[in-house]
Parts: sequence; C-alpha cells; structure tokens
Amino acid sequence: MASVHVAGVWSVQGCVLANTAIEKYLKALYVHLELSTLHSHAVQALYREVTSSNKCTVALNDAFLDVLQKTYGLCYPDALPNDFNIALNQMKVLAELDRTVFAITTCFKFGKLFSKKRSAESGTEIGFFLQ
Repeated sequence: MASVHVAGVWSVQGCVLANTAIEKYLKALYVHLELSTLHSHAVQALYREVTSSNKCTVALNDAFLDVLQKTYGLCYPDALPNDFNIALNQMKVLAELDRTVFAITTCFKFGKLFSKKRSAESGTEIGFFLQ
C-alpha cells in the first residue's frame, strides 16, 4: 500500500472537492452540448470528450486536470500504487481552479427566457444556455 504523508489535509480535501466541482461543470456542458454523459469522475476524460465533440472551444489546463485526478485517488488510499507521490501548492491550486471555473462558465449565458407558455405568476422562465 502507498504511504501518504500530508502536511496540509485541507489542500487534499480541497483538490478532491475541486475535482468534483469541475466534473459537475463539465457534465453540465455535456447536457447542453447534447452529448452522452460519461459515468466517470475522470475530469481528463470528460474534458477530452467535450473538446473532441467540436461543439465547444473551452480550453483548460491539462496539467491541472491531471493533478485533480491524481488527488481524487486519495479518496481510496487502499487502491493507491506503492509509488504514489504528490505535492500540492495551495495558492496554485486555488488560482487554477478559479481559471478553470471561469473558462467553463464563459460557455454559458445566463438570463431570462421567454417561452410560448408563460408562467402565470411571472410570465417568464429562468434558464441558462450555451453561447
């Protein structure tokens, strides 16, 4: 079993949660691009599928996605390889998470939709669409 020594437990937990957040953002793109959703936590695979569809030009940092995927493995320490090793820089992770979320969210346009069948109360529906 791999030996995991973590000085900053919050950095590891933050990376695991960041992986989950990016996974959900990418899966939201799947829905709006009308792609079949992969049942995976692998953010690299999800990102590759989005970009290979040629329906979206979002550009993410592959090295950051690799770090997130590697830290996600810490959720299952018994499955880690014996030579597992990772070093995390909290500020770099936070900065890249911010860039990644910004890049993905710029693919969405938020606003009001006016539908043919309007709500009796407000007359509108709220939604979001791919730009």
